[in-house]
Amino acid sequence: MLLVDVSAGRPIFPDMASGLWQSFLARARLNLRETSLIEAGVFMILEVATLDVRLGMGAEFEKAFAQAQRIIASMKGYISHELRHCVEQEGRYLLLVKWETIEDHTEGFRDSKEYQQWRRLLHHFYDPFPTVEHYLPVELV
Repeated sequence: MLLVDVSAGRPIFPDMASGLWQSFLARARLNLRETSLIEAGVFMILEVATLDVRLGMGAEFEKAFAQAQRIIASMKGYISHELRHCVEQEGRYLLLVKWETIEDHTEGFRDSKEYQQWRRLLHHFYDPFPTVEHYLPVELV
């Protein structure tokens, strides 16, 4: 059971992992934002990028991505992102980014000065260059 100091918004026990708590709060805020967008009729774009990182550079890539994610998270139209590593193929990652519109990614982000910093941090890890596609939700009835 997790006891919470409501006035401070954090666990009462100092031995609780603060990173876990911060992750929980971030996810809760994200879920509220996504729910609000969906209720408002905004159909999010899902960017799916398959990233093949040069063998032996995974840990270095993940460290660089930890920095780079702050760049993408600051962009107009950004909703959320998730980075996953492949179980079957070493060095393969999947980057999932939710955007309000496709233009927020293809024009707003890629044409920005922040994208140049993103490129400097990450692009030298890839071989071959990533495949990037965009998806809309399917409404099943």
